Amino acid sequence: MLQVMFTQLNDNTIKKNERMDFVDAVKQSAILEQKYREDKKKVNGDFYLIEKESDGTALYTGTFIFGSHYAPNLYIHIKKKLEEIKMNKQQQRERIELIAKMEDGLPDIYKKEEVIENAHLLNLDVSRISKLKKWQRRSIYALTGLLGFAFVGTVFYMVMTIAQYDVAYNKERQTVAAQEKTLEIYEQGLLGNKNEMLDYFNENQKNLTDEEKKIYAGLLLEDKKFKEVVRLYNNDLGYIATMISNRGDINTLKEFHKDFPSKESSFDIFYTDKKYKELLALKDVDMTVKRSEMKTYALMKTGKLEEAKSELSNNNNDDLKGKLTEYEKLSKEIKELNEAIKIAKDSKKDKEVKALGKKKAEVEKKFNAL
Repeated sequence: MLQVMFTQLNDNTIKKNERMDFVDAVKQSAILEQKYREDKKKVNGDFYLIEKESDGTALYTGTFIFGSHYAPNLYIHIKKKLEEIKMNKQQQRERIELIAKMEDGLPDIYKKEEVIENAHLLNLDVSRISKLKKWQRRSIYALTGLLGFAFVGTVFYMVMTIAQYDVAYNKERQTVAAQEKTLEIYEQGLLGNKNEMLDYFNENQKNLTDEEKKIYAGLLLEDKKFKEVVRLYNNDLGYIATMISNRGDINTLKEFHKDFPSKESSFDIFYTDKKYKELLALKDVDMTVKRSEMKTYALMKTGKLEEAKSELSNNNNDDLKGKLTEYEKLSKEIKELNEAIKIAKDSKKDKEVKALGKKKAEVEKKFNAL
């Protein structure tokens, strides 16, 4: 069982430096997040995640900013932060295990992510925003918000220093001007003018944040500029394939795979094309929660039920759990019907054979639809 300890939090609702069960911490964090959203305030809460029966070694440390709209509760906060980190295969497995532990006993209501399209929108006329793709709007809103907070911080610092240091004033004024220009570029992007954004990203490739890289890559992928994306991510084909797959753009993934094949793109394409045996034959694929779900389903469809149940522990997908239960039930029914049909045939009971055959067809239809 997991526990949480808050070490810094200016709110008496949660006691500092005391262990609390993870589920209780998630519930309390959801209440506090809603409270500070309504009050339009932000409060930092430093915390760390530990095993109940342990020496206190942290599995995860972080800061939950209550009222920031980043996450509705502590579980979603940690999950989102983990998914933002680029990981190797071992770290991917550890991440899946940690998420599974967090979800153990956690009510489904706290597992649902929320989408707030314009939480950090800075003085934009939302009615003018063109119909950009969802991932574009969400990413640019987030970046605009972050730049806005940075802008406020810079102005505050500038006001504090101008009376003492003219040099500092001039330097900060230049920084503010640069941030204002960047904000203007993002605003234009929200309004549908992506050319200026592409130029900005291209000129500042070496200094882009991870989030900016994702937006830049997304824009390049829209134009099928695969070589530029590969260069942007230093030939990390598996990571790019995962990024495309997460956007649900299977056609772009197939086009990318033709010129830049990887095990990750093969895996996702095999799943889409229902080539489950080929998918399971692939080794050393970077596993995400989504791919773990794909693998669970592929194992089920190829009749490897016990392996599917084992893989299910890595993703805890309730829908897949239900399908596995139904698959096992229907498999048993089909086996029993086959035996009954054989007995009826041996006894030359034609009407019974026909009735059982009809029943078997109905069960097989449900079985194949899983």
